[in-house]
Amino acid sequence: MEMIPVQCGAWGARPVKTQNLQKQRDLSIDRYRGLAIFLMVIVNDIATVNGVPWWLKHAQDIGFTLADIVAPMFIFAIGLTYQVSFEKKLKKNKKDAYFDTARRYLAFIGIGAVLSAGEGKVWGVLEAIGVAGLLAMAVIRLGPVARLLVGGGMLAVYQIVLDTYALDQVLGNSHGGLIGSVSWGAMLILCTALAQFWHSNQKKFFIALGIVSAAAAGSACFIPVSKNRVSLSYVLICVAACSLLYILAKILSNRLQKKTDILCFWGENAITMYLLHLVLMGIMRTVTGFGDVALSVGMVRVALLVGILTAVAILMHRKNIRIAV
Repeated sequence: MEMIPVQCGAWGARPVKTQNLQKQRDLSIDRYRGLAIFLMVIVNDIATVNGVPWWLKHAQDIGFTLADIVAPMFIFAIGLTYQVSFEKKLKKNKKDAYFDTARRYLAFIGIGAVLSAGEGKVWGVLEAIGVAGLLAMAVIRLGPVARLLVGGGMLAVYQIVLDTYALDQVLGNSHGGLIGSVSWGAMLILCTALAQFWHSNQKKFFIALGIVSAAAAGSACFIPVSKNRVSLSYVLICVAACSLLYILAKILSNRLQKKTDILCFWGENAITMYLLHLVLMGIMRTVTGFGDVALSVGMVRVALLVGILTAVAILMHRKNIRIAV
């Protein structure tokens, strides 16, 4: 990791003047990423709170809840800038573009492995994101239509393998384990394609989104929707839903113009907020107990967690600090 004295901007950006930075950055991406972090903090902490509505907790297997869209929101946020960031690096040096991109996603896998080991797991969300990023790198230079076909093909093959012999292995690991990472990779590839359409031709974006949405609705009729399985229907539903959430974030950002808010501050340092929330949750659960707790205790715990993270996000924003992977 490296600490960078800049404000809201792209991962790994160099220090620039604030005026120029305001023109370059897209606050809708930070705001969208901040919303993903906020939802993640809430659903992760209330997982052990009694009396919480079922739709705020992950589905046990088949089903879909608000909690089940949080990880895909991170995938979509990465997809929004993946192709643009890679092309910028490619113009400078082809070898370094691949090296820097691989280094970043290997770092995700490494950090995730350490965190998973501490939690007694063999796989976690950061590992899934890391593998997805490496898979996307292999096809990122293809056109968006080709990437849609590749992503869709990967999902189809994965679903066949899942139904044939890999169901137990996938269900036995968080986020589908290594096998499930193929499906997360397909999700990211689809997101990069939609993002390129969004940045270049929004008419084509809405056509592609319509196709993905229709495929999501159709597949859900005969393929179980399941985050634990990272099923084809789950991935397509999440890609469509995340696209719509980003459109809402974009509309809100256009109305606010250059004004920032708490979600933007959270989104500026997403990796810091993620890691810090894990530390704080560990401390709070040590105090309140690692088992299920009463609703009142859970709400106090969530309020403290959100309050501390918000204070840190604001402080880092004011100090112009970014920590990038």
